[in-house]
Amino acid sequence: MAGVITEPERLRAQALKGLVLVNLGSGAAAGLKWRPRTTMPTVESLDSLRIMFDRIGADAEYIARVFHSDSRLLALEECRGDWRPVVDKLAQQDPGQESIDSLAAKFRNHVQPLERARGTRQKLETSWNSVVTWAAARDGLKLLLPMSESTLQALLWDAISLGCSLPVLKGLVHAVQARHGHFGLTKPISGDGQYQRLIKSLSRFNGTQHRHVFPIHRDLVVKMLQYEPREHGGGVCDGPGRGCKDCWRSLIEWRNALCGVAHTIGCMRPDEGHNAQLCDWWPEYDTQAGHLEFAGGAALNISQQKNDAGRKGAHKRFGKSTDPSLDFVDQMAQFHGAAGMAVSQRCQKRLRPAERCRYCPPLWPRATRNKRGFDFSKEPTADMVSDWIVAGLGQAGLDTTLFSGVCARRGGLSTAIEAGVPEVITWMQSGHAQEKAARRYVELKSPKLLYATWAAFKL
Repeated sequence: MAGVITEPERLRAQALKGLVLVNLGSGAAAGLKWRPRTTMPTVESLDSLRIMFDRIGADAEYIARVFHSDSRLLALEECRGDWRPVVDKLAQQDPGQESIDSLAAKFRNHVQPLERARGTRQKLETSWNSVVTWAAARDGLKLLLPMSESTLQALLWDAISLGCSLPVLKGLVHAVQARHGHFGLTKPISGDGQYQRLIKSLSRFNGTQHRHVFPIHRDLVVKMLQYEPREHGGGVCDGPGRGCKDCWRSLIEWRNALCGVAHTIGCMRPDEGHNAQLCDWWPEYDTQAGHLEFAGGAALNISQQKNDAGRKGAHKRFGKSTDPSLDFVDQMAQFHGAAGMAVSQRCQKRLRPAERCRYCPPLWPRATRNKRGFDFSKEPTADMVSDWIVAGLGQAGLDTTLFSGVCARRGGLSTAIEAGVPEVITWMQSGHAQEKAARRYVELKSPKLLYATWAAFKL
């Protein structure tokens, strides 16, 4: 059965761990820790293997390349677009103290890693740790950089014999290729079409069908918009302002429902929603431009999407419903009022929409530990937002076994396509990579088409 480690695979993994311990030596192996839940034996920290590189006489440059890490959150990522103050701190006040070499080093440390998102860098580093651990077991530490195609094939066969899935195998290949590319070394897979042939060979026997999940379609959106607050368990209600538990549980559940609706109609990923702030929610956005037919609507400013390396952002549109009970924009206003949320008077988001506001709360606030309030000081994680989307469906009475956070985006796109929304508009709203070429030519006279996904839900 796919995904279940067999007894021979388990014994083989234990044997490889044993080889690492033997090669490391009894003294150094005493405190060695292994990463949990990895099919490929992987040490928790490469530093525990550093002594082995000293033994083989590796020079400082070789060791630095093997141990290079850029998976941390970089300063120019953490600033969320407000990059000038960060650069001011990183740059020398006196240019005379800087050399070309030092300037180039700062670029390599702070800018060059941004060619990949942090999540991608973290995955590559985890896979690279697996590669180095394997080399430590197979006496191959001298063969890592540059790596020959034969060494890569040996690595992959060992991984296959351990029962590694196709994504794990691809991760090992990508980690090796990326490390070589970063340091300008000849990659083990470099010929025309060689990478495609390798992946095809691995996929022929190791490909697996993805777990099926359902899209969040219109009927489910309606159910989430029809959310009814919890009935009080008894006694006098002091209101949410005085910490009424039932009131706050209702607000938390209401947040879940509205979060699910926004991500579905907006065709959004959870990591877009978790970055959104209250000041990114712009009521009457298009009416301010003179499009009075969209009165009662709103736009959600998304400063950056997954394939938006240039930080162009997007404005998700939400219209006014014909059924007052299903008016999402109105419910958002009611929810923010009940939760005590308001845009700060010091907010500059409209002037600098790409920068994170220092004063306004998250659009989807996380609950406090006692569930009797919202913590406006911390933004939620993408995993939290995904969980809230699923929770919103559960509150609507659904069995959520075959739902996940991605079902919102899938449902929005599916509904739009079924309703005949032009693909280029769908791409612009969803942030898919395919829209990159088309978008630069599109300048709409009216935002009407941008409301097409909303209109497809017929609320």
